[in-house]
Amino acid sequence: HECGHINSDLTLADRVWTCPACGVVLDRDGNAARNIRDEGRRLAGA
Repeated sequence: HECGHINSDLTLADRVWTCPACGVVLDRDGNAARNIRDEGRRLAGA
C-alpha cells in the first residue's frame, strides 16, 4: 500500500488487516499482488 508500512505481526489466518500507520484496510492477497506487480515494474525499469 501507499505508506509502505510493513506489518510483521500478521499470521496466515489474517486475511484482512488495517494499517496502523495510515489506517487503510487491506485484503492481504490483493496487497501482496500489488507488491509483486510493483516490484516487477521496478526491476523492469518501468
